[in-house]
Amino acid sequence: MNAAYDLCNRIYVDAMVQPLRLCSEGRALAAMVDRSPIKSKTIVIADRGYEGYNNFAEMITSHVVISQMDKRHQYQVNFTVTVHVCRHFLRSRDDEPPPDVEALIRKNILPIRPIRQGQKNTRKIRYKSAVSFVYRVV
Repeated sequence: MNAAYDLCNRIYVDAMVQPLRLCSEGRALAAMVDRSPIKSKTIVIADRGYEGYNNFAEMITSHVVISQMDKRHQYQVNFTVTVHVCRHFLRSRDDEPPPDVEALIRKNILPIRPIRQGQKNTRKIRYKSAVSFVYRVV
């Protein structure tokens, strides 16, 4: 069971029960953040398993407003850059000013290109065969 608890109001605001074989704290946290109506500044306290940079990047990107540069494409957040920005923010020291996380994420967005007619939406993955060699000790 994964639960979100509001310390100020002393109530559980969300909970998610997962079967043992499909248990993933990261996915549970992402689902609870997507469902939450967080509007103001919030402090998130997490136990082990929830503290990954991916989870913090997911929380931040779900609340960043992406402005449309042009009307040809829809845009999505570059998740790789977002993780690096979050890591830099969390590792910043007291003597240096923290980066503007939302501005950096907004600056590094990617266009979502539509699938053309006849094009499949599958990745072309090439499998590499194992390489073996004969090793002799003399």
